[in-house]
Amino acid sequence: MFRMVVPSILVCVLLAGETFAVGSASYTLPYSEWQFKSRAENATWNASSTSARVTIVEGYIHLSSILSRKVMEGMRVSLNISVNRAASTITSGLEIIIGNGIVEKKDTSTGQYSLSFYLMKNYNSGTPIMIVIYSYGGNCTVTLNSFHFEIQKGGISEGLFLTGMGITVVFAVLGLLAGVMYVLKSKTSKNNAEEKMMMNDINIEKKKIDDETLTAITAVLNMYLQGKKFRIINVKSSPWKYYGRINIMRRLK
Repeated sequence: MFRMVVPSILVCVLLAGETFAVGSASYTLPYSEWQFKSRAENATWNASSTSARVTIVEGYIHLSSILSRKVMEGMRVSLNISVNRAASTITSGLEIIIGNGIVEKKDTSTGQYSLSFYLMKNYNSGTPIMIVIYSYGGNCTVTLNSFHFEIQKGGISEGLFLTGMGITVVFAVLGLLAGVMYVLKSKTSKNNAEEKMMMNDINIEKKKIDDETLTAITAVLNMYLQGKKFRIINVKSSPWKYYGRINIMRRLK
């Protein structure tokens, strides 16, 4: 049984891992391709492919780009930011705009934030995307990490993933049950063998009654029955024999 279960589990695990790998895809928008526009008294912008750092003094800035791929309804968008603002700052925050609508808005203070939301409609490649960051009453520094889109692929890939996970769980449980049954069977067989050996030893001990013991039993019974005829059919070892012998010896006295 193990020869069938173990290979099946391995195949299912590999299948599940493969479908998981192809079941989702993601891409980011490099900040080096974004355009920077300032509507503040003072603003600085430093960007790389994976992060950007913005400092704003009394006003707001626009970071704009375009979607390089078609994105669909239900896709997950995530963005991690770190904010450090002056104590004199009255308000600060950011807005994320895709197409003609605001999809996320967040008021911020000093700290770290993880923004995550799902798109409510489809967007074609070439759709404009914009991040508006504002700060009033003082200066504010915002560090942006990768702007991440996660695309869930449906259809055959998702079906294979669910099938692989289901089969993996089933065969894993069957393998566990088979192992438990194998261990219990081994212990039961061992206990039965030991019990059988003990019974054989007991039977052998019962059969071993020497002539002296049998002669002594016969003599005592002859004295107790006062010469009446009798025949010994069977002699069984029992704790009661000691009690009987004591009583007989007391009567003989």
